[in-house]
Amino acid sequence: LLENWLVENGIVLKMGTAVAELTFNKGRVVGAELKDGSTIEADTTVLSVPHHRVKDLFPAADVERDHSIPQLDYIETSPITSVHLWYDRPVMDH
Repeated sequence: LLENWLVENGIVLKMGTAVAELTFNKGRVVGAELKDGSTIEADTTVLSVPHHRVKDLFPAADVERDHSIPQLDYIETSPITSVHLWYDRPVMDH
């Protein structure tokens, strides 16, 4: 399982809780405060939330001080689309 591999390779998984707020040091994400009240430190962070939720993860004081953060609300989205074609005979040599 992927979960076992991640843990065996030093990855910390926190299941069943969500991030309340990111923790920053010199403009870099260094951890997070979780909604269950615990905190975690991080060397690397991957945000897997919709773009319109990212701003909510910044400390309120940072949002007020840094006027670029509210601009996250204006990121335009585009749906991911695919087209699968099934032919009744080969049409390419690839």
